[in-house]
Amino acid sequence: QAEAATGETFARLWMHNGMVQFENEKMSKSTGNVVTVADALGRWRPDALRLFVLNSYYRGPNNLTEDAMGAATRGIERFEGALVPFEAPAGASAVNVGDTRSRFIEAMENDLGTPQAVAALFDLARAINRGRDDGLDVAPAQTELRELTAVLGLRLEGAVSAVELDAVALSKLAAELNVVCSGTDAASTVDALVERRTAARGERDFALSDRIRDELAALHVTLEDTADGTRWSVEA
Repeated sequence: QAEAATGETFARLWMHNGMVQFENEKMSKSTGNVVTVADALGRWRPDALRLFVLNSYYRGPNNLTEDAMGAATRGIERFEGALVPFEAPAGASAVNVGDTRSRFIEAMENDLGTPQAVAALFDLARAINRGRDDGLDVAPAQTELRELTAVLGLRLEGAVSAVELDAVALSKLAAELNVVCSGTDAASTVDALVERRTAARGERDFALSDRIRDELAALHVTLEDTADGTRWSVEA
């Protein structure tokens, strides 16, 4: 009908997508469990909603739950955390990104396999975080992560640059705690403070550990303790 009315090609591809459920039930106005786009955007970040969709096959059902959206939100924060600027020592080797790009392309070309594409990007984010811990040059890997997440429409607006950190306040805190930094930029100062907090926890000096966490939080730096160590990100 559209082509007959307009004389134009309506679509080159026709894809049947799966239905979205809410808490394991079909959305229905009669049951009052319909979540509109406006409602969703009022509750969750746009990037988190997009990642929620990308984590499932387009042609399969998707179940909108608080747990699923919490996981998607944390996933976006992981990407943003991996993009925090880091000044590697002079002459440092670059992080090995492996076959991330080829895995990503292969997944996308295989019936738009976004779950596998996203998995490849999470592996890249993990490599970046480990590379930062090892003092490697993560800039090229971060560029690749930004390029590939952009293909999926992720904006990652919470990934701020080092100049947006309060370098003066961070330096003052480091000086008060006698923390020596390997670099002069704000990100290096945060890294040094995180290392001091890790050491304090190992020494069972929980008062100092809590102080560093709280002082950083006041400067919009959020810490996440994981099995691979403490990660940090900047919250607006």
